[in-house]
Amino acid sequence: MDKEAEAERLARTVFVGNIPIKTKRQALVKHFSAHGPVESVRIRSAASGNLKLAQRAAVITGAIDGSVRDAVNAYVVFREASSVPKAVATNGAVAFGRHLRVDAAFSKGDPQPSNHKRSVFLGNLAFDTNEEALWTMFSPCGQIENVRLVRDWQTQKGKGFGYVCFADKYSVEAALELHDTELGERRIRVSRCKSSASLSRSASGSASSDSASRWSSSRDVPGKKAAKKLTQQDFRAKPSPKAAQLKKGREKTKHRKEHNLKKKSKAPAKGSAGKKKK
Repeated sequence: MDKEAEAERLARTVFVGNIPIKTKRQALVKHFSAHGPVESVRIRSAASGNLKLAQRAAVITGAIDGSVRDAVNAYVVFREASSVPKAVATNGAVAFGRHLRVDAAFSKGDPQPSNHKRSVFLGNLAFDTNEEALWTMFSPCGQIENVRLVRDWQTQKGKGFGYVCFADKYSVEAALELHDTELGERRIRVSRCKSSASLSRSASGSASSDSASRWSSSRDVPGKKAAKKLTQQDFRAKPSPKAAQLKKGREKTKHRKEHNLKKKSKAPAKGSAGKKKK
């Protein structure tokens, strides 16, 4: 497919997240047909019960491990681009017993608008936390635009942190009140997203059409610079200022002693100058 055809197809595509794993492709076609004729549905981001199987193969064979992740993502391609805004307008609505995330798909390299002022960072999450639990917990704070859980790209296991983005920035204040509250058996951390760079594109999925999941891998975790290669020198303890000063003093004393010894060795022996040859 050439770039022009790919762009045209992308304009007719929506990303759908937080779909129950038992949802059939035909059920998705029927649901989204309310917004216009559906051309195709691609299911992605399934947790494979056999790591030797690719995620796509796991979906086809039904070898999905629901104990790791109880939801999948999908790309729905409409026949007409005019159907996309209608589908996106239902973002956050409950279907199949879940709050579905519905976004317009975009190319992986396309810049996206910053929403960090409307988002909160969540830490200390249990690895088996699912998106629906976060929708339920944070919905009283305000209208949620999306929920993101950072996951391992290959296994789809959670990494213990994620994000909630609200429709407006005022909901963030209410969300911050949930800091140190219990979710499952853990007390979670809730804090502001300091910058757009802090928003992760991790393995929980991406509206990017050329990604099998909603966010990219852990290589792009927010706020982390490229790790430098550590050497043995990096692990050597650095001396304190006081220790350095003492060392410098010892070196001066040593040099002074050496200087005095050299001076004495060059001086003539006592009484030698007064002796005369017979």
